[in-house]
Amino acid sequence: MTVPAGSPQYSGSERRDAHPAPQAAGQPAGGLVAGAPLGSSYRLVRRVGSGAVGEVWAATMSGSWALYAAKVLRPELAENPVVLESFVRERSVLLALSHPHIVPLTDMVVEGGVLALVMEFQHGGSLRQKLDSEGPLPVRLALSLMVQVLNAVEFAHRQGVMHLDIKPENVLLSGVLGESLDQQVRVADFGIASFTGSAGSGASRSFSGTPGYMAPERSAHGVATPAVDVYACAVTLHELLVAARPLPARGGAVQVSPQIPAEVAEVLHGMLAENPVQRPGAAEAAAKLRLLAEGFSADTVLPRWVEVSSGAVGYTPTVVHGAEPAVSAVPGQNVTELYGAGMPSLGQAQNETVIRAPFVVEQPVYVPDEVVEDEEPARSPLRRPLVWGAILGSLILVGVLAFVGLSGGKGSSKTAESWSASSRSSASLPSGLGTRIEGTYNPRDKSARLTFEFSSQKSALRGDILQVLPGVEGGSCASVTWDAGQASSGVSKNQSSVTAVDVPCSWNLSGVSIPANGVVQVRANVSAEFKDSRAFEEWLNRIDSETSKAISDREVRSTAYPIQRLRSIELRVPSRVVNQSVLPVTVVPVWPSGADELNPLMVLPRTGEFSTLVQAISPDAQLISFSDGCSGHVLVSEDQRVVTALSVTSKCRLNAQIGNFTNLSSSDFAIITR
Repeated sequence: MTVPAGSPQYSGSERRDAHPAPQAAGQPAGGLVAGAPLGSSYRLVRRVGSGAVGEVWAATMSGSWALYAAKVLRPELAENPVVLESFVRERSVLLALSHPHIVPLTDMVVEGGVLALVMEFQHGGSLRQKLDSEGPLPVRLALSLMVQVLNAVEFAHRQGVMHLDIKPENVLLSGVLGESLDQQVRVADFGIASFTGSAGSGASRSFSGTPGYMAPERSAHGVATPAVDVYACAVTLHELLVAARPLPARGGAVQVSPQIPAEVAEVLHGMLAENPVQRPGAAEAAAKLRLLAEGFSADTVLPRWVEVSSGAVGYTPTVVHGAEPAVSAVPGQNVTELYGAGMPSLGQAQNETVIRAPFVVEQPVYVPDEVVEDEEPARSPLRRPLVWGAILGSLILVGVLAFVGLSGGKGSSKTAESWSASSRSSASLPSGLGTRIEGTYNPRDKSARLTFEFSSQKSALRGDILQVLPGVEGGSCASVTWDAGQASSGVSKNQSSVTAVDVPCSWNLSGVSIPANGVVQVRANVSAEFKDSRAFEEWLNRIDSETSKAISDREVRSTAYPIQRLRSIELRVPSRVVNQSVLPVTVVPVWPSGADELNPLMVLPRTGEFSTLVQAISPDAQLISFSDGCSGHVLVSEDQRVVTALSVTSKCRLNAQIGNFTNLSSSDFAIITR
C-alpha cells in the first residue's frame, strides 16, 4: 500500500528512525517483521520508531486502508505479570479517554505474549520537530497550543488518568487540512507511564518520566499526582517560547527566562512551584493562558536561549528509574547500542529513550541569542508601561472616590469574601500514601469546604484512614458533615476503644480504596469561625500536623490504620537452616511503637489468604514476592508460599517486596548439612 505523505508519528517516548526504509516481509526488526499480523485485525506495514519502551509501527486494519500507529511494548514489559495486569485493568479507562486533543486509542492488543496499543496515525509532526525546524514559536501560538494541551490533561485528570511524561515529543499535530495549529494538537501516550512504571519489582522498582520535565516531588520520591502534569506543561511551554527549558536552581526550584513577558512568567512560576499544592489545576492554568494569548500579536517572537556549558550538557530521555534496571545505559549511549545493529546509526538523539539510573550533569548556563530586531519591535499592548501606568492610576483614583463616597469618609466594614488555602505538602508515607488538604472558607455563613486528597504510588491501598480535625484556636471540635463519595465506605468518629488511638476530634474514613498511582478525594463541610485568611491557613496546617502526630505516636500499640501507621517491614529467619528443608519465614510489621512479633503480617510456609493487614498495603497480590538473595541456594515456589533451602552455604539472604515496601531483606543465615 502507499503510506500517506507526511511525517509518521509515534509516541514521544520513542526515537524516530530517520528515513526508515520499507522492510520486506521476513526481515527482522526487534522481533517484528513487516507484513506480519498484529492480533487478529491488524497487519504491520513498517517500523517508524523504536526505543526502550518498545517499537512503533505503521499498521493497517483488515478491510480498511486507514493507517494506524501501533506501539508494541518490548518483551520485558509484555512478559511482566504486573504490567500485563495493569494493561488489562486500564484498558476500558484508556479506550474511553475520548477528547478532541488526545490521540485516540482505538484498540489494545493482548495476544501471544504481545502487548500493543493501537492509535490513530498523526501526520502533522510533533512540537519537538516544529521547535527543531523553526526555533521559538510566536508567543500567541505557543500559549494557544499549551491551552489545548492543558484542556486535554484536565479532561484526563477528571477521568482519573495522569500522563506523567508531557513534553514536546508527546504533543503531536494531526495535519488535518483546514484546522489551525492549536486545533491540531493531539497529546499522545496517556497511560503509558503507568504501564512501564509498574514493571519493576524488588530492587528494580521503577517509575517513568523525563528528567528536565519531571516535577521535583516525582524525581525525588516517585510521587504521581495531577500537579506533576501541570509542572511538565509549564516546562514544555517555556521551551516553546524560548527553545530551552527553565534553568535549574537550588533544590527543586527553577529559574524562568527573563526574556519571557512578566505576565506569562507569573503564570509559569505558579505552574512550576516547588510545592505541588501551590500549582494551579490544569483548568485554571489553561484559563489564564487563554486570556494572555489574546494580548499578543501573531508575530511576537522571543529570542532563543542557547545552552552553554564547560562540561557535558544533560540530555532529556524518558527514563524508567530503578535501583538495578534491566537495561543500563550511560550518557551518550544511543538506543542502537542497546538494541543491536538492526537499525541505522543516527548518532546521539536529543531526547532518546533509555532505561537507566538517573545521572548528574554540570548545570548549563543559558544566554540569549543575538537577534536582529526592528527598530521598534512589536510589543504586546499589555506590556506597555505607560498604558499600565495610566490604567493603574485610574483604578486607584476610582477606588479612593468609591471608598469616600460609600463610607462618608469614616471608614467602612470589611466586605465578606471567600478565602482559599492549602496545607503544607506532606511527604509520602512508607506505604506510598500521600495527603494534601485544600480548603475554601466563606465568612458570610462561617463555613469551610475541605477537600482531602489521598494518593498512592506503586501499590494500590485499601483500608481505614485516620483524620484529625482539631478545634479552631484550641476550642471544641468543629461541627463536620462528611461527603466521602465513592472513595470511602463511610466516615465515623474514631473509636479509641477499638483502634487504641486516643486523639480528640479524630475521624475514621473507612475502607478508602486508592488505585495504584491514583488519587481519590473525600470532602467535608465544617462550621467554624476564622478571623482572617491566615488563621484559616494555619488551621489547615494544624489538621495535617495533628494527624501526623497521631499516626506517629510511639505509645500506641495497635494494628489500626496500617496504611498510615506501618513504618517498615522485617523478614525474620533462623540463623541456620538445614539443607533441603523448608525455610521458616516470619514477616513482621514495624509500627511507631516498634516491631510487633505477636501479630505478623504473614508466615511462610503460607496457607490460606493474605491477612487484612497485607491486603491493606498491597491489595494486588502480584506486588507481593520473595526472591533468592544468595545465588541460587534457595528456591521460592511460584505461588510465593514456600521457600526451600537447596544447597549448603555459609551466608545467604532472602529478599522480598510487599506493595510499596521494596528492597526488603532478611539478616544473613547459613544453610548447613544435617
